[in-house]
Amino acid sequence: MYRSSLEAMKATIRQAVPGGLPFYVEALPGELSLPAFYLEHMASSAETVGVSTVRFQIQWQVMYLPEMPAAGGVPDGLAQLAAADQLREAFMREPVLTAPDGTLFQVEAFSGGTGETGMFLAVTLSAQYIPSFGGEPEEPLMQELHWRGL
Repeated sequence: MYRSSLEAMKATIRQAVPGGLPFYVEALPGELSLPAFYLEHMASSAETVGVSTVRFQIQWQVMYLPEMPAAGGVPDGLAQLAAADQLREAFMREPVLTAPDGTLFQVEAFSGGTGETGMFLAVTLSAQYIPSFGGEPEEPLMQELHWRGL
């Protein structure tokens, strides 16, 4: 589910912000290629919602890292706002994201803002799945039981 949700996020971002910007996940290298996107797993949980259904929820933080001007300059704030608008539009337009493996994720919530290094967006996704239990047991779990009258 983690990898599927990450790939669904990346596909949505690629569609919203064309141009082949690089993605960095969970760590930044010493030499960055800017502009770029940085994705970080923030939180996840799972809860049983039925006899055999589990609801998985995951939150990703997406940061848009703009091109940095030379020697102590200030990043282009309009470029950050434009990227934020493109992402907001993408996540509002498509409330269901599809991962390359076919897993569907519902966009539960998103929020964001700007910081010193760029624009960030927190996106919460959820999916339901049926866990596999390793097939049928070899022996029946319940057998016929006869009671003597009391």
